[in-house]
Amino acid sequence: MPSGLLEMQQPLANHLINSWFRYDLRYLKFDLIVNSKTHTLTGSNCEDGIVQRTFDTLFDAVAEAESTKKADTIVSALRDEFRQLKTELAAAHKRAEDLEISKASELTVVEDKFRVRCSKSMEYTEEELQQLRKDNTDLAARITILLLEQTLSTGGGAVPDSNMDVDYTSSLGFDPVAIAAREIQ
Repeated sequence: MPSGLLEMQQPLANHLINSWFRYDLRYLKFDLIVNSKTHTLTGSNCEDGIVQRTFDTLFDAVAEAESTKKADTIVSALRDEFRQLKTELAAAHKRAEDLEISKASELTVVEDKFRVRCSKSMEYTEEELQQLRKDNTDLAARITILLLEQTLSTGGGAVPDSNMDVDYTSSLGFDPVAIAAREIQ
């Protein structure tokens, strides 16, 4: 096949493809002056002519365009799916952030309720505190008496007096040693 013929066929096929079959039939004519060789439009028994090769190229290009279109459609569908997944992921991330914020505020509410409950359970009236001090005074005095009796029965030491260096009054609100000394005497 002459090289000039191929050069003429390709631009024609490209033009037909680019103009989507809006072509002028004069492009299919053979120009004897430019190529200086004779070749029929239909070709011979051995070779296809310009028309046949042009349409082969054209149909190949259309098939390629359809496959490209299918590929573009697939790519477009994948892009749409990716955008949808990205949107759903962003929404899920936002829900997770909102959940973390609400959980944190719920924890704060629970902490506040716990503090309120604890502070309410630890609130005593002055009368209840005095009763607790009295009960503890009696208990502390009894413990001191038992310790003193044990010390005296084993023969160890004298009875402590209320002038000892230990100051129970500041921590307990009373002096158990003085009370125990009075009980023993």
